[in-house]
Amino acid sequence: MIYNAANMLTLSRLVMAAIFFVLIAFKSWWAVPMLVLAGATDLLDGWVARRYNQQTDFGRIADPVIDKVLICGGFIFLVKHAPTIVMSWMATVIVGRELVVTGLRSLAESRGTEFAATFWGKSKMAVQSVALGWVILLITVFKPAAEAARWMVTTAHVLVWTAVVVTVMSGLVYLIQAEKLVRGREEKDA
Repeated sequence: MIYNAANMLTLSRLVMAAIFFVLIAFKSWWAVPMLVLAGATDLLDGWVARRYNQQTDFGRIADPVIDKVLICGGFIFLVKHAPTIVMSWMATVIVGRELVVTGLRSLAESRGTEFAATFWGKSKMAVQSVALGWVILLITVFKPAAEAARWMVTTAHVLVWTAVVVTVMSGLVYLIQAEKLVRGREEKDA
């Protein structure tokens, strides 16, 4: 059933993503609490689904897609609002990885194999969220202070670079996982 509490929490995150984008566009610090709230609902929807036996195919597919919308959209907006920190190639790497992993997940599941999140995938989401939040705070709240305190800008650079590296690493882990799944499936079919 699509209309259950877990799926409604997942769908609410899509609405939060739209509000998050508007807040970033207007360089509002309120984007950070919206990002935190979206992250909390990401944790909560999975817990509710497992606890109350509300796991659905819709939720399994929609949850990671909405995560990607939130994170990719955030980095795309920051290319405009913080171009010296989030460069366009960085956003391209992040979006590209998300598209590749989504394609791999679709391929695996079309062959009847579950393609679950890994430690690297979950770590990636956490690091990306922290990087987004810090950069948004930097451009909305700390901007005058950041000009005086170089450490704030340096921290933003370190967080974004870390997000890019973890994004690439998690993508490689998923590529290896998908290759093993495909190879194993082909060996079974032979």
